[in-house]
Amino acid sequence: MITLTSKRLKLIALDNQLLTIWSNNGRNSMENELGLKPSNMIIEEPFNTENKAALFDFWLPMTSKYPHYFGWFTNWEIVHIDKKIVIGGLGFSNFPDEKGHTQIGYFISQNFNNQGFATEAALKCLELGFNQFNLDEIVSFTAKENLKSQYIMQKIGMRYD
Repeated sequence: MITLTSKRLKLIALDNQLLTIWSNNGRNSMENELGLKPSNMIIEEPFNTENKAALFDFWLPMTSKYPHYFGWFTNWEIVHIDKKIVIGGLGFSNFPDEKGHTQIGYFISQNFNNQGFATEAALKCLELGFNQFNLDEIVSFTAKENLKSQYIMQKIGMRYD
């Protein structure tokens, strides 16, 4: 298991075994395996649909194919340290390309919005990417109407292209 810790958060990269528990028995079983309380997150569409598709179509097959590099291909659970509960997720989209570039994405449960958690988690993810994975560029995409995500990207130093 790979974990990162910030002031209020713990990021846990889900390996294939944990993803399999999630897919076979539900999220609460996977959270229980991690010693966490059931999250019952409130996730906006399209994130809910994207997460379900990612679990079966990307995270499970890719973490099976690349078990030693699963951190590139999985959901990193964003855990509130004090509450011992998952409040969101983030992840990389793939190995870096030949230029050292990759993409990140993130979401926070609606009941934890506007508290700086997405910013804190995204900064930790950028720190990992630049300092440990030696990436040259990390990008993120968001819909024009998703002003919250655009604001977070600006706060963590991303620029609009």
